[in-house]
Amino acid sequence: MILLESRPRGRSGVSRQPSAASKELKDGRSSRIRQSGASPQPRCGFIEKVGTFLRSIGQRFSTGPPTGPRLPPDERTALLDKHAPPMPRGASQTAPGGRLTPEQTRIFAALLERAPSAHESELRPLGRYQVNEQFMKDFMRCGFSYLIQGGSAAASAVTRPLHEVTSSQSLTMREQHAEQVFTQLVDLYEGDVAKAQAATLHAHQEILAPLFMVCANTALLTLPDGRSGSVLADGEPCDQSRTITFAKGANGRPRLDVEYQVRGRARFLTHAGTLERLSSDSHLHLKFSAEVAEDGTLALLDAPSCHCHLRLGAPLETDTWA
Repeated sequence: MILLESRPRGRSGVSRQPSAASKELKDGRSSRIRQSGASPQPRCGFIEKVGTFLRSIGQRFSTGPPTGPRLPPDERTALLDKHAPPMPRGASQTAPGGRLTPEQTRIFAALLERAPSAHESELRPLGRYQVNEQFMKDFMRCGFSYLIQGGSAAASAVTRPLHEVTSSQSLTMREQHAEQVFTQLVDLYEGDVAKAQAATLHAHQEILAPLFMVCANTALLTLPDGRSGSVLADGEPCDQSRTITFAKGANGRPRLDVEYQVRGRARFLTHAGTLERLSSDSHLHLKFSAEVAEDGTLALLDAPSCHCHLRLGAPLETDTWA
């Protein structure tokens, strides 16, 4: 099950400064940390609970066996109240130009800029390197399309595929590709292995969790009749794509441009708990860009963008929900 993704900037090679909302949030967090002497709050179990929550809302309508544990209703409510306070639901809430509103951006940034947990920070050997474990899992399962912008082999504004890995290839071949990919990242960051590691620390499916929460708790996505909810692109008859582009900001720090797209007859889960089937011409395209800060966390560079065309379609013969 999925929801969304994004990258709100052109590929000019010019890095933007973090948004005012991002700076305010990060400055406030740093101040609280200095006062308390504590380390940044890790995402730790939060990401896992988000995943469990998203699986649970889809399994209520599934005809097959569950794929994961259900999060109890009280824990689900507490999670939403704590991490993404609900906003008024009604007409579609997006700022001019297809951007998320300031409040949606604030919620998104607060979730995105959390410090990675120890689990998310785990490394594993890859040839002569140590690479993030979660990045390797997504790479090996072909969960993302990875692109690279710049590097010694191309002009700074040129974007090209970082690998050509398919599920038909053996695991050994995919791992060999992974080492080649990481070598290209080291080259992109001028031989700095630590920067390449910092980039891959966030380049996996967990980077999408903040967008899941924004969709689940605000009126970002709405149907023509005004009902808001989330897009569930869990297989045919729809297509989805996840793309992460590795780039380098003007200050030399790693930048990640993230996109999520869904086209076709996905399901739409309304905030009222009902499921609808979308039309074949429905589509969703979300983007955002973030830079790896000196402390290893992400800093949102601008308000994420959201462009969508969501229309209701006739149910499929296999649709069994009431």
